[in-house]
Amino acid sequence: MSGSLRQVWDYLAEDLWEPLSSYSAKEAEAPPDFYSDLFAAADDFLSPGPTAAEFEEARNDPEYARQRFLALKGDDFNSESALVRFLEEAHDVITGCELAGYAEYYRRLVRDLLRK
Repeated sequence: MSGSLRQVWDYLAEDLWEPLSSYSAKEAEAPPDFYSDLFAAADDFLSPGPTAAEFEEARNDPEYARQRFLALKGDDFNSESALVRFLEEAHDVITGCELAGYAEYYRRLVRDLLRK
C-alpha cells in the first residue's frame, strides 16, 4: 500500500476497522455500537457531512452505522489532514471503550498499515 491515506482508505475496512469491530479479549469484546461511535467521530471531517437524519439513524442503529461508515470513501474526507485527524479521533473513541489491550491493538494495526 502506498500513497496518501485518502487513496488507500478502501483497505482500511479489511485491515483496520473489521479487526477492531471483532476484537475479543479474555473478558471483553468490541462494543456493539463501535461503528456508531466511529461514524459520529468522522462527522466533523467529512464533506459533505451526513444529514441530521442519517446521523441520528447511525447513532440509533449499529448495523446502519456499520454500512454507512464502511461505505465512506477517502475522498469523502475534507482533506488528507482531516483523515489523519479522524484517525486520531478514532484512537480517542477506542481508548474511551476502556477495554484491556484495545488501544494497543489499534495502534499496532495502524502501524502495520503505515508500514504496508
